[in-house]
Amino acid sequence: MGFVFQELNLVPELTVGDNIALPLRLDRKRVPSGAIERAAARVGLHRGQLRRLPSQLSGGQQQRAAIARALIISPEVIFADEPTAALDPHTAGGVMMTLRQAAAGTTIVVVTHQPEITRYCDRAVFLYQGRVESVVTAPEPAAVAAHLHALGELASLDDVTVGDAVQSDTVQSDAVHGGAARGRAARRGAAKGGR
Repeated sequence: MGFVFQELNLVPELTVGDNIALPLRLDRKRVPSGAIERAAARVGLHRGQLRRLPSQLSGGQQQRAAIARALIISPEVIFADEPTAALDPHTAGGVMMTLRQAAAGTTIVVVTHQPEITRYCDRAVFLYQGRVESVVTAPEPAAVAAHLHALGELASLDDVTVGDAVQSDTVQSDAVHGGAARGRAARRGAAKGGR
C-alpha cells in the first residue's frame, strides 16, 4: 500500500532522493540500484532534483516526489488524501495526470472535495453518513459538484432534525429522531430511484 498525504510529509532534512527511498529504508529493505531514479522519472523529476531538499522544489514538484515515494514500493493500491488541495488548478491537473499515468496498473483511491479532480478518475464514490451513497462511472465535474451540493443540503436537513431533537425532552427526542431516520431512508431511496 502506498500513501500520498495532503501535507506531503516529506522530511525537510532529507534530500528528495532520500525521501523517495524512505519507505524501503523504514522497512529495512535494500534500495535497488536505480530504483530512486526510475520512480522519480515516472513522475517527471530529473536527477538534479533528487539532490535538492524539498524546500528547494515547487509545490507541484514536491507532490511529484511524494507520489514517487508511494510508487517506489510497487504497491497494488495507492491512497491519496486530498493530493492537490494546496496546489493551483493548473498544477493540480498536472499532478493528477502524473499520478494516473505513473501508477498505471495500480488502483488509486483519491479522497477529495474538489469536483474538478474527478475528471481524472474512472469512478466517483460518494459517501454519506459512513456508507456508500452512490457510485458514478466516468464522472463529470459539474455533475459531481451538483451531487456534492445535494448531499450537503441533505446533511443540513439532518443537522436541523438532530438539533431539534437535542432540545426536546427524551420521549419527544426518540420520536423525532426515529422519524428523522425514516425520513433520511425515504430521501435516500427516492434519490437512488431517480438514477
